[in-house]
Amino acid sequence: MKIGKEEGEGKLNNPHFVATGRNDDVIVFDLHNGLALFTERGQFIRRIHQIGDNDKLYDCTGVAVDSDYNIIVADRGSTPIRILVLTYDGTLIRSLESQHNKLNNPLGVVVTENGYVIVADYGNNCIKKYKL
Repeated sequence: MKIGKEEGEGKLNNPHFVATGRNDDVIVFDLHNGLALFTERGQFIRRIHQIGDNDKLYDCTGVAVDSDYNIIVADRGSTPIRILVLTYDGTLIRSLESQHNKLNNPLGVVVTENGYVIVADYGNNCIKKYKL
């Protein structure tokens, strides 16, 4: 089975990261189209490509889903670089940032069963851990 189309809704153009969500939905970060959600059978659900009025998702470097089905995104394209926590429909819940030891090129994100977000911070040569 192939997920994503070459044209129209559900088009993928440079998919980078993938996670599973509610009902085994497939969540893809596509470099040119933001987040794309598909059913487990590959049917297109929706896109999330903008957070609020001005924040666009265009340089994400990781995606994960927590136990409440919130979508966690490493957003390298924002200033400051941050981890976004979004509802399943794309509404921003909160932003996770380090005040004193800022993220510098996060590459990959996972969520633990007990509510921590763990990020590989390539630019700082370390792993960072945040409480949701």
